[in-house]
Amino acid sequence: MNREQMTPERWHRIETLFEAALERAPQERAAFLDEACGGDEALRQQVMDLLNCHKEAGSFMEAPVGRGAAQMWLQDEAASLVGRRIGPYRLTRRIGQGGMGEVYLAVRADEQYHKQVAVKLIRRGLDNAAIIRRFRQERQILARLDHPHIAKLLDGGTTEEGLPYFVMEYIEGVSITDYCDRHMLSTVERLKLVRQVCAAVGYAHRNLVVHRDLKPSNILVTAEGVPKLVDFGIAKILHPESASQTIETTTEVRPMTPEYASPEQVRGEPITTASDVYSLGVVLYELLTGHRPYRLKTGRPLEMMRAICEEEPERPSTAISREEERSLRREGEDEPGGDQSRVTAGEERSAGGVTVQVISRRRGTTPERLRRRLKGDLDAIVMKALRKESERRYASVEQMSEDIRRHLEGLPVMARRGTFRYRAGKFIRRHWAGVVAAAAIVLTLIGGIVATAWQARVAARERDKARREAQKVERINSFLQQVFGAAHPFRKGRQVTVVEALHDAAQRMEEELADQPEVLAMTHRSIGIIYYSIGLFDAAEPHLRAALKLHRDIYGDEHPETAQSLFALGYFLWLKGAPAEAEGVLKKYLEISRRSAGDQSREVADALLQLGLVMNQKGDLAAAESFYREALTRYRKLLGEEDKHVAYALNNLAVLKSYQGDLDAAEKLYRRVIAIQRKLPADRENQINLATNLQNLGATLKTKGRYAEAEPLLREALDLRRRLLGENHPWIATAQIHWGDLLYRRGRYAEAEREIRAALRLQRETLPEGHIDLARALVVLGQILTSKGEPEAGEPYLREALAIRKKGLARGHVLISLAEGALGQCLMAQGRYAEAEPLLVQSYDEIHTSQGDRDPRTAEALNRLVVLYDAWRKPQRAAQYRALIPR
Repeated sequence: MNREQMTPERWHRIETLFEAALERAPQERAAFLDEACGGDEALRQQVMDLLNCHKEAGSFMEAPVGRGAAQMWLQDEAASLVGRRIGPYRLTRRIGQGGMGEVYLAVRADEQYHKQVAVKLIRRGLDNAAIIRRFRQERQILARLDHPHIAKLLDGGTTEEGLPYFVMEYIEGVSITDYCDRHMLSTVERLKLVRQVCAAVGYAHRNLVVHRDLKPSNILVTAEGVPKLVDFGIAKILHPESASQTIETTTEVRPMTPEYASPEQVRGEPITTASDVYSLGVVLYELLTGHRPYRLKTGRPLEMMRAICEEEPERPSTAISREEERSLRREGEDEPGGDQSRVTAGEERSAGGVTVQVISRRRGTTPERLRRRLKGDLDAIVMKALRKESERRYASVEQMSEDIRRHLEGLPVMARRGTFRYRAGKFIRRHWAGVVAAAAIVLTLIGGIVATAWQARVAARERDKARREAQKVERINSFLQQVFGAAHPFRKGRQVTVVEALHDAAQRMEEELADQPEVLAMTHRSIGIIYYSIGLFDAAEPHLRAALKLHRDIYGDEHPETAQSLFALGYFLWLKGAPAEAEGVLKKYLEISRRSAGDQSREVADALLQLGLVMNQKGDLAAAESFYREALTRYRKLLGEEDKHVAYALNNLAVLKSYQGDLDAAEKLYRRVIAIQRKLPADRENQINLATNLQNLGATLKTKGRYAEAEPLLREALDLRRRLLGENHPWIATAQIHWGDLLYRRGRYAEAEREIRAALRLQRETLPEGHIDLARALVVLGQILTSKGEPEAGEPYLREALAIRKKGLARGHVLISLAEGALGQCLMAQGRYAEAEPLLVQSYDEIHTSQGDRDPRTAEALNRLVVLYDAWRKPQRAAQYRALIPR
């Protein structure tokens, strides 16, 4: 076929097939073209000519066109444009081509300054309405994106022929896979690079842009190691005006790169940001393993669709192992498509022509170490991104990036959340010393509780019964000492033995204590308390439930031991953040205690106090206050005014008053609590409680804007807790959050961010997913990032916090309103005024209703509305709210 016979439609068909074939392994291309060309031998030969002439290069946008026979179609036309002036730029050479455009290197024609740029033009012969519309859309998409890891749009205009063009920064780089292999980047370095790419894609998503063609050749890395996202030619804008549009093409091939396309793209279904998450998962898979997720035998479209839509990809660690197994069976065979010059004698050859040794060497490691590195977290992260159902993938690229960060820092990843042994192992590996110490403290406390309970019963019971009680206590102590004897901190394997010993004890208990159900029940309860005391809630729950069942079976519902197991389970459920179930359990405990111990007893007071905490967690502040006051009345009558239990109740009332907006009453109550606690013996328990109330008073003064008074209180609280509990106790996180929040309010953003991130890491390790206590750190971190000029980075944290509070608290709770206000301010900082407005209005209305005019949080919410409308240039609305500011 000569040049005169080459129509634009014919060329576009050739180019589409050429690019699709390039994405396949060399040995798969012939079969692919047999089916794709549908018997058109001339078409098939033309594509093969291009493939035979093609040589890989790392230039801007797409791979360069071929040489030899292909030049008769491609280079003559390109040569005619070289030297031409487009706007203020002169084209110097063609550097790439895409499905609808060509990219030229260019310089300023007026020589005002010297700068190389990339100019993208619509290819001659493809200037139909659909292509022009797609081209203009790409230009419009780039105009709205300004991110350090996205190629920047510099200029644009229309040629003399009336066709659009645009000018971009020239990225002199190579694909991300080539860059990583050429520089032999480690797995850690590759993951850090992917996180930068995630930041760019996440930014595009927040600007309502889905890329739809994420693949290594569209992620270029400069010589300085900076990744740049390019080619938004088939990107989609997610807004109502364009959501119903379809992108027209001159062929039946959908605009995508099949090997990196999501199942919904392959099926032609609506595209969302989840498709980009999937494609990034494929890229990550390739960067980690040197392979793509699916091994296609023929490369035919039906096989490709079936694999992507139906087959589960191999886990990265397994894929490497299985490649090695296949290579052993194929050793010595001459395989097509392999770069045999790169394989040294004696290396195993995989089915794709690349050895496991080569892959691992390019990552600076050995095959076995690479398998171990991939197994576990990285397997889970990649497989979550590659799930067939879009709703089961990461909800956003930010979540995917966050999971990679958590893996890099040795924290539990969301993709594996819910597995006890995994979370426990992560926690212990980071904090083994603290766990041993905490467990020992709890065991000592349990021993004291058990011994005291036994001694109280001795006087009222006969000698033989007392002896049985003593034997029971001794049996429990002996068993627990055996459990922790295996976890001695100086023995080999100390990093995991504490949790392993506790976990294995569950099996041993059933055998060793089978003939002593009373001892077994109390041991279950003790181990459950140990687990939740060190933050391992998933492990604690089955033991606490087992203890309750055994005690009911042995003693019935009304026995004190059954009641104690009820209380332990109810307290745990409150800690876990399950107030609905906790309420039912604790009310049952209250009923039993009233019948067995009397309405004015300590047991009833304890139940009332704990129920107040549960109702506070639910957001029912009126019920919480009633329970607190009932408990306080009983404690004062039983124990006098200056007792630690009276201090507990007063502290809880103070917290409640803060939520109700009565900060003056809260401050007064906190000061009374601290006065009581400073008179108590300076034992460990009282000092821990003192630290809590110093923190609470400091937080109240901080809210009232009295930062200078708050600082020494919060500092003392944090220092006390660190001295008494170590660095890694969950309560340290709470103190860090308040301290970090104070630093933030005083403008010390860098210090504040360090404290809050450390607190959030600790909370994510120790609290269940979605726990209400996570929200405070998330809100403060989001506010810090917004104030630093990074609102896009802060937004995901604020959205997570708001979702947690809406799920866990009653509608109208002040904490929900505060999160809404923080998110609204973050959106306002991004210029997204229409999105910010309803959040800020609702935040003000609800804070004003619940807290009143005098609360500083009301004034802060009001001021945000004034700032919003001033920035939005709505002076009448701004004046309306400005008039409400107290004079």
